[in-house]
Amino acid sequence: MSLDVTTLAQYNGGYEQEFYTKFLLGSEVLNEVFTLLPNVKNSQNLSIMEVDAGVIQDADCAFSPTGATLTEKKVTVQDKKINVEYCYKTLEQIYYSQFLQAGSNNTNSPEFNEAVLSEIAKRANAELVNNALGTGAESVVTEMAGDAEVVDVTISAITSTNAIEQFGLVYEAFPAELEDAEGKFFLVDNATFRALKINAIDTTVPQSLWDEKTGVTFLGIPVYQSGALEANTIIMSRKENMIYATDLVSDMEQVEVIDRMPVSGEPNIRFVAHFKYDFTYVFGSEIVLGQTA
Repeated sequence: MSLDVTTLAQYNGGYEQEFYTKFLLGSEVLNEVFTLLPNVKNSQNLSIMEVDAGVIQDADCAFSPTGATLTEKKVTVQDKKINVEYCYKTLEQIYYSQFLQAGSNNTNSPEFNEAVLSEIAKRANAELVNNALGTGAESVVTEMAGDAEVVDVTISAITSTNAIEQFGLVYEAFPAELEDAEGKFFLVDNATFRALKINAIDTTVPQSLWDEKTGVTFLGIPVYQSGALEANTIIMSRKENMIYATDLVSDMEQVEVIDRMPVSGEPNIRFVAHFKYDFTYVFGSEIVLGQTA
């Protein structure tokens, strides 16, 4: 059976929202630890107000106002693009692999456009997570490492026998005034995540429990993992403190699919997309970054 790739070349929209949803919102870890700030076209100021102590005063006949400090943090999204070019033969391979994954007894093949764009969105999302949590200049972890307000904790190399102890060091360094705050989380690399589960079983302690409903927790605080993080990394913060800014969600950008055959005779199809994003946080003092020396 042959495949007519011209159906993709004739693509005229309709899948943009699903593509960007899979690409920008398709990561479970990003959705769990970041608060989405949509529709940021260029930059946006996050207003931060801190009221001075002494709000409650002894009553008298005078007006003694309590002061407040208003500061702002600017979030600036970065312009990005996706340029992908596939030859017709590669497109056929992608399409048929998507079809075969549905099962040999499934005779309803997926739409060609959806299959190809879904493959690109999957790859782009993996790179997005790496940009957000990896070691590059755009990484929020890189920003943390250079921020004097972030609480740095030196931990030992994490193993299945000391993971709980290392989590305890990070937890103890978290601001006590946020003990009852909602949205707290731990974010760790994959090896640390695995070591924590093994350590909990071997020591039969209740600090770390997991099941199908609650997932992995430490002292009741959810623990998430990402392969983008460096080994021996434990981050603790609040979801409300972590910002994922983008210009998308409410007004999806255009996806362009360009067939090069009629233009240059090349049996290639180009995929073009444009978008903006940035990962950052509000208060460095509400973040504990645990890493080895």
